[in-house]
Amino acid sequence: MKDLKKHPETLAILSNITNKKIDPAIFSPSIFFLASLIPILLGTIYADGTITSEEKQQFQKVIDRLTPAGIDEFQWVQLLITGTQKQQIHTSIEKLFLLTQPLSDGEKMFCVALAYQVASCEGTVGDREKSYLTAISKKIGIHTEHLAVIESGFGRNTSPDSRAILNVRSLLKLEDFKHLEPIFCDEVRKILQKLPHQKESDTNDTKFYSKTLQKSANKVTELLQLCLSELTKAKEKLQTQTDGSKISQEQIWLKIGECSGCYSQLNNIVNEDKKRLKSETIQNWNEYISALKESVQWKYLRSLPIQENEIEDKTKITEEYANHATKTIKNEIEVWIDKILQDRLKTVKKCLKIISQNIEFIHDQSNQTLAKSLIIELEKVNSKQNFSEHISKELSNTEDSFNVFELASDFTDSVLGSMSGFVGKFGIGGHLLPQQTSISQKVFDKVWEKFNQSQEKLIEKISDVIEMAIIQRVQSVSELAHKTILLYENFLEIQEQFQQRTPEQREQEMLWIEQKNKHIDELQTQIRVVLD
Repeated sequence: MKDLKKHPETLAILSNITNKKIDPAIFSPSIFFLASLIPILLGTIYADGTITSEEKQQFQKVIDRLTPAGIDEFQWVQLLITGTQKQQIHTSIEKLFLLTQPLSDGEKMFCVALAYQVASCEGTVGDREKSYLTAISKKIGIHTEHLAVIESGFGRNTSPDSRAILNVRSLLKLEDFKHLEPIFCDEVRKILQKLPHQKESDTNDTKFYSKTLQKSANKVTELLQLCLSELTKAKEKLQTQTDGSKISQEQIWLKIGECSGCYSQLNNIVNEDKKRLKSETIQNWNEYISALKESVQWKYLRSLPIQENEIEDKTKITEEYANHATKTIKNEIEVWIDKILQDRLKTVKKCLKIISQNIEFIHDQSNQTLAKSLIIELEKVNSKQNFSEHISKELSNTEDSFNVFELASDFTDSVLGSMSGFVGKFGIGGHLLPQQTSISQKVFDKVWEKFNQSQEKLIEKISDVIEMAIIQRVQSVSELAHKTILLYENFLEIQEQFQQRTPEQREQEMLWIEQKNKHIDELQTQIRVVLD
């Protein structure tokens, strides 16, 4: 169905019929379809000049079935019937043409098919009724060969073309009517049952039907798989009920208490004052930074990256020293951050250990799907305990930290320029000359100077990284704790259900599930046979 707003002439006719201003936003597709259908049905039963009681009853029966539930909808339909008769809309082919313009081709076809259904209520469709419907169909764009398919479904002696049958059935696809009330799909299905099937099929038709059959089979298979899944859950629940009887309620409540305690502790960590957390990080940093230079310098000088085939390239050596010094500082900071994190996450680790033990306990005691899924989640949480990669990525991708290659290019020339008298060569056998030691020291001093300049911004970034890592870690473990509590509560519920059933009832339920499983397997086998 097309947008009513784009059809002002249609809206004008509707306003004339109902004597009301029509708002397309509240005029539902189902009511508009009836606004187009009612004049066509009335025109059909008035076509031969007489209206029988059977025709009146059939007309009212169709309208009643298709009228949506609700007082407003009922009132709209009564206005449409009264207004159509008063304005004689059914006698004007031009008005019917304008009224049906927003309808899709399938909806127009459905209107005409319903009219044939009303006309055939006494057994056959009269000549005058056929003439009226032929004229209407031609005006609203229904092809003659398609109309012959509809006629053959309601008693007219016609031999519709095989291709036309295929096209009509394609136009009346159920999915194209799902925007209307559900009853419309039921009525379309009834119309399709009356229509003829193809007598002959060419290669293309066969391919079309094969695809349609395959799609239908896939949908049925999906539904059957869903049923099997639900049956499996029911079976699993019955089995778990039996397993659940092995664990006392006191034991379960004790486990819930353990998990709830962890959950509370974790929430307290998340709700800590962030300013205090940042203040502690900065204080720790100030204590740490005083001893950092000596440690970094020793490690830097101890492992200078010198390559023999590059010893005459002063620029290359300077860049390598700069990169190495920066990397050494960065590595040391990452180690410090990891130490801070590990220290502040001791409570989280302790809670995670308790939660892990509880998940494994209930998994060992039952075969619940939820317990299995929590085992998988637990493995994911445990795999994310190493923060080194995350920290390195965060520090490298920020403008607040120092970039090794940018840093090297910033001062390579200035360092070289300050080395007056440097000859750019090494001694015999590749031993370092005094100038080289001097270059390495100057490079380190320059890197450390740059580092000191970036400290204020860097510690801000480090504080953010630590805070983010802690919150993410706490939240993941807290969520796991919450799900574990729910799992135990579900286990308690299962125990109560177990106590309410007799062994005979449980045996009957299990037998019923097995029977349904067998029936679904048989249906799937039949579907495969049909497709093959």
